[in-house]
Amino acid sequence: MAMIAKQGWRLLTEANKLVSAVMKARYYSDSSVLNVKLGSNPSYVWRGIYQALEVVRAGARRKIGDGEDTMVWKVPWLPDDSHGFIATDEYPQLKNIKVSSLMSADKSWDVDLLNDLFCDRDVDLITRIPIPLRDTRDSCSVEEVMALQLPNKISNLVWRLCKGCLPTAMALASKHVDIDVRCPWCHSEIETDVHIMFLCDFARTVWLTTRVNHLVQCTMNESPCQIFTRAFENGTREQCVEIAMICWSLWNRRNRWVWERINGSVFGVRHSAINFLAEWKEAQVRDEDRRLRGELGRRVWCPPKEGWVKINIDAAVFLDGSIGVGAVIRDSQTKFVIARGRKIAGAWRPREAEAMALIEALSWVMAKGYNHCVFDTDSYELATACNGRPGEAYFGNIVMDCIHMLKHICPVLVDFAYRSSNSAAHVLARAVYSMSDTGEWVVTPPKFLTHVLDLDLN
Repeated sequence: MAMIAKQGWRLLTEANKLVSAVMKARYYSDSSVLNVKLGSNPSYVWRGIYQALEVVRAGARRKIGDGEDTMVWKVPWLPDDSHGFIATDEYPQLKNIKVSSLMSADKSWDVDLLNDLFCDRDVDLITRIPIPLRDTRDSCSVEEVMALQLPNKISNLVWRLCKGCLPTAMALASKHVDIDVRCPWCHSEIETDVHIMFLCDFARTVWLTTRVNHLVQCTMNESPCQIFTRAFENGTREQCVEIAMICWSLWNRRNRWVWERINGSVFGVRHSAINFLAEWKEAQVRDEDRRLRGELGRRVWCPPKEGWVKINIDAAVFLDGSIGVGAVIRDSQTKFVIARGRKIAGAWRPREAEAMALIEALSWVMAKGYNHCVFDTDSYELATACNGRPGEAYFGNIVMDCIHMLKHICPVLVDFAYRSSNSAAHVLARAVYSMSDTGEWVVTPPKFLTHVLDLDLN
């Protein structure tokens, strides 16, 4: 299933290839591969791809650039994991409009138009999407079913389950291995991946002791990939992690019985899964803390090198969905130079808000003509993305805009800083909530920043 779904994904992302053009002309000439119908007299190849498209639809989202290539009602482009399509009923006279029609000339959403056309849910999701400053075409991104924060060997097991390559008795027999295909536990059914993980009496008993039993109800005709996809659609990420851990523990128990004749109880299977996940998470926290203490930033604010300026930046997300961004510039002599704060309407997520704070600071610094700049942010993810791989989805779009702007400042650095050494920008970002307009202070800092700036020097 996963291999065939990959072909569907290629039809979606590689539309300029000959095979994509042929398929589009034959089966979906006036629509998208994501909402195509089976059609009349389909080939065996197309039947297979059509069935596997459910896997693609579960995670595929259109990433908005200039909006010229994306239909408003026919493509999943909203940042909603469970339903990426517009929920508002389609207007017959507007059925073929593009997302670009919802944008203003200044590369922002036309909020008045959105409020007139769409329900509150759609307006909220649309305004969360940042519009790139560069001329960028729309593209596709996908959230993999296996994209969970898990130990590598658990992720590998989930991947093998979804690919259908777990070495169960039935899988080995299909490769002409002379083996008893019956389940080693119940001895009454053929051992397939779905049976050993979900349908065997012992497996059912294990799932009944968990909080995710309702998410793994299935039949012998379903594949593990379909089960995981349904779990993603109906459950939380934490529940999906628990499902993966229980699957690993069940497979581990099966192997210990087959190869060592060591049996395990229902309690033992569940206890092993929970304990292993807890130990792994604790190890990740220790490693991250050690890495941060050893490699990243400083606990206290430090001035830049002679001839440079340091720009501390931060963002604050408010209850109404808007954000406040703040930037404070100081020189190598620790003197306050200038600060700026601004409120931006919309419905932003924290990491996108941090990236927007950097874009605002870059635009401001470029307008002022500064060079030899160090930008300090307390978002490790943003600092890493600017110095390495930008990432996917809308956060990646904003970071690419940042990287493009950074090329116009020479020399320049983007560094991680602890919150304790970034407190001036943090206070300023929160303070702009009560401001009616953009605030800018030159030479003399605002009163609410004076105490914070003094603490940075002590």
